[in-house]
Amino acid sequence: MRPIDIDATRAGSSAEFTRTQGTGDGTVKYTVDPNNSQSARVGQITVEGRVHTVNQNGLNCTFNIAPASAAVSRSGGGGAIAVTVQAGCTWNATSNASWLTFNGAASGTGNGSVNYSVAPNNGAATRSGRITIVDKFFDVNQAAGPAITGAMADGKQLIVLGVNFGLNAVLQVAEENYLPARDG
Repeated sequence: MRPIDIDATRAGSSAEFTRTQGTGDGTVKYTVDPNNSQSARVGQITVEGRVHTVNQNGLNCTFNIAPASAAVSRSGGGGAIAVTVQAGCTWNATSNASWLTFNGAASGTGNGSVNYSVAPNNGAATRSGRITIVDKFFDVNQAAGPAITGAMADGKQLIVLGVNFGLNAVLQVAEENYLPARDG
């Protein structure tokens, strides 16, 4: 009998063989290094011209974030989102709103955090934005800014009606001639 020819090729890892030559029937045993990336990889072992393909899955990454949402005042603010995942798993954060931005890195590998800022809301309506980290969502709900809905004169007072002032604002007028003239 002649020796068995073994040729190993691999994609991005090393394979070790317990038997590299021999005669007659036998078994070729091999081990493959762990795959510490998210991408699957393929290697081949050729014995006597026959190809044996070894497929190895990538990391099975399970992402979690905390917290899942934030309520922000009309004056704005910011905070941090904790990202937890297995070592070697990469992630990227994106925002769907121009007023919801990142302070520092918005990507990483393994556990990390995303720092975000929320600009003041000067509009009369509440607004919502979303940060997406892989397949997880962080929702931001922001209170509306102040809005004047009406005003009326009452003697030396100008009463301003609106929303998001906390209470209706009352402005004291220094001189009576600032008020509109009354018919009658």
